[in-house]
Amino acid sequence: MVNFFYQYIAAKRDITPEDLKREISEKIAYVWEHPDEKIKRIQKKRPDLPDTDEIVWRILRDG
Repeated sequence: MVNFFYQYIAAKRDITPEDLKREISEKIAYVWEHPDEKIKRIQKKRPDLPDTDEIVWRILRDG
């Protein structure tokens, strides 16, 4: 199921599944190392977001 997810998203973005996995890993690593920076930036733009978990999800989803 996970491989299908990577293949589907990668095909839509015209990149390889390996590139997609690497990109996701880099985003997770960045958020892990700099959580306050990204969260504060998003909270300024979207004060209506309910909590930090939602913000982290959006970071991982949207970049």
